[in-house]
Amino acid sequence: MSVELIQETINTERLMNREKKKVVVEGELIVPDIKPDILNVISVSANCFVTSKEIVDNRIRVKGLVDVYAIYLADDEENLIRGMTHEMEFVEYFDGNGFTSDAVILTQCQVDNVEARVMNHRKINIKTTMMIEVKVYQNQQLLITNDVENLEGIQLKKSTICGKNLIQIQGDRITLNEGCEVGEGQKPISEVLKTSIQIVNQEYKTSYNKILGKAEAVLRIVYVADDENGTVQSFETRLPVMGFIDIDGFEDSMNALLTYEVKSLEVKPIYQDLKANAISVSSEIELYARIYQPLEVEIIEDLYSTKETLNPLFEEVELIQSDLQHITEFELSQSLLIPELDAITLLDIEATPVLSNVNALEGKIALEGMVYFHILFYRNDRKVLESKKMELPFQQVMKIPDMKSGGVPKVELWIDDMNVKMVGQNQIQIAMQMKLLLEQENQHHVRSIQQIEVIEEDVFRLPSLVVYFVKEGDSLWSI
Repeated sequence: MSVELIQETINTERLMNREKKKVVVEGELIVPDIKPDILNVISVSANCFVTSKEIVDNRIRVKGLVDVYAIYLADDEENLIRGMTHEMEFVEYFDGNGFTSDAVILTQCQVDNVEARVMNHRKINIKTTMMIEVKVYQNQQLLITNDVENLEGIQLKKSTICGKNLIQIQGDRITLNEGCEVGEGQKPISEVLKTSIQIVNQEYKTSYNKILGKAEAVLRIVYVADDENGTVQSFETRLPVMGFIDIDGFEDSMNALLTYEVKSLEVKPIYQDLKANAISVSSEIELYARIYQPLEVEIIEDLYSTKETLNPLFEEVELIQSDLQHITEFELSQSLLIPELDAITLLDIEATPVLSNVNALEGKIALEGMVYFHILFYRNDRKVLESKKMELPFQQVMKIPDMKSGGVPKVELWIDDMNVKMVGQNQIQIAMQMKLLLEQENQHHVRSIQQIEVIEEDVFRLPSLVVYFVKEGDSLWSI
């Protein structure tokens, strides 16, 4: 007898690997011939970028760059502040077993610490410690049996599983080429000392089967001014970042999760009439969009026939039965005491949040962590550049209606925006808009029927009576 299975194909996304690794990149920074000797190193910072990732010999090879900015006091008559840049390459390997070449690899790179050791008056040893995270997602197609035809007396036990159906993972490369002027009242640029970039205010809109990813690139520039004293100034500018991703058949019920990865950054002064009152910015940004649709699928848990002897063949499949992908935000505000503030010009503040503890509770989540600040300022009275490191512990409890207690959710925390203002002679107020990405998945193993065999056997039937005493935990189906 031919038994026909009614099956539904669903797409699912499985996180095959998530690995964080501390990577140390070391190199030497040589003073160019056109610049004076080193008297003292004031500040060293770095930006790191992942430029490529690929699967090689069952491993993930990640290649990237570290752009180092060293600010030093020159050993000359004027004792002017000078800067140097240096580019270091790195290659790192991560575990790559269990997925195929069409897997999607997402990376994050963050500088944890930069150490500088002066070897001699023309050479600095640089040691950069970074944290690189690699996440690998693999698309999977699953066949779920939800009905059976051509069987007499068939009885089915079904259940409904809620999850998500992966529609598409698509990427786009955004090229940022912009020119922007220094801030109003700022002096022209003599030399760029330090640059940084951050993607903030991320959102998306849909129209005509396209997703428009919109964000802002916040650039902070510290530079030596083109004046007699060689003072140090800074300014911040914001540039629009937009990328289009084609999605066939996008519907209102679908949702998207966008990820931005900065691949490179180059900032140069623009000269006009021997004065640089503007900069050119070149950057490559990779945008990924993961598109999902809510899914409800029926699955046959068990079956029997009142007229045939059946031998069903089950295959265990892994489904995301309940899934939470939630982006929430909160504000972290704090006053920092800097005794020298009344005599300084604040140039730059780097803030890095680090989570130390995450507790998932029913309907909420509790966070503990630290924000590390690296503050760069110019002493107006002494006409010197100095830096200062500070720490801010924080605790935060937020309501997340769909959060389930138990387990450790995947959490990513970043500073989406930051405002700094002076509130007194020696205090600054820092207001940080924090964003939190939560991913909590319940991997549910279910049995899906792949084949049903009808056993042909002769059964000698006589009138009979079966007596069964119901026990605790019995159901009509089990009886």
